[in-house]
Amino acid sequence: MNTKTVECTIEHGVIKLPPSLGLSDGMKVLVNIEPLLTHAQRKKAARELAGIWKNDASIASVFAEIDVKRHADLGRDVDRYDLSIRHLGTPVKNPVPATTEVTGTG
Repeated sequence: MNTKTVECTIEHGVIKLPPSLGLSDGMKVLVNIEPLLTHAQRKKAARELAGIWKNDASIASVFAEIDVKRHADLGRDVDRYDLSIRHLGTPVKNPVPATTEVTGTG
């Protein structure tokens, strides 16, 4: 049997499992208890965590480093083969050499 996560209810100290699980009487199972938070409890936790770093002096340097890395131009190697292939992979009959300047006519 595969591991399953199900939502259950406790009634008079007994965990009530959904009958659709197909567990037989006397079968041993491992139970992990993780109480579900109510909507009000989730909102309270979110309020307590919001702004947790507002007085942390190191946060400005963390965001500055992220900003530098985000805007860094790392470039990329372009294989000449890439220049001679169309979008769908069909080779171009006369590929433009990498050193040739292409200008418009007109």
